[in-house]
Amino acid sequence: MFLRYNFLSIFWFVLILVLSFLPGKDLPEVGILQFDKIVHVIFYLLLFVFTFVGWRKQSQFRILQNVSGLLMLILCSVFGVLIECGQGLLTADRYFDIYDAIANSIGALAGLTTLPFLKTYFRF
Repeated sequence: MFLRYNFLSIFWFVLILVLSFLPGKDLPEVGILQFDKIVHVIFYLLLFVFTFVGWRKQSQFRILQNVSGLLMLILCSVFGVLIECGQGLLTADRYFDIYDAIANSIGALAGLTTLPFLKTYFRF
């Protein structure tokens, strides 16, 4: 039952990991700096939503059902900062970008602000 409700969050988590550690030369060149930050916000908003809803709906691990929006915000934000640190430490052509980390956290915060709307459409 855990995978039934958490498939999207696991998929999204892995997608973020893979895209974050691809060599920079393999990524498309985007001339608009703000577009990159918007992508970060959207990715972490979706990570927050998929994970929060999945954890709330699953029944195998009861402790995850009680996660608060604030705790999920912290978890997603820390994940975003760790990804940025990992890029700086583990890749040759990627680097830590504080503005990407901020955009990741803003995305998670945007996810938190969607909770009242999510509760209208999902039962959790």
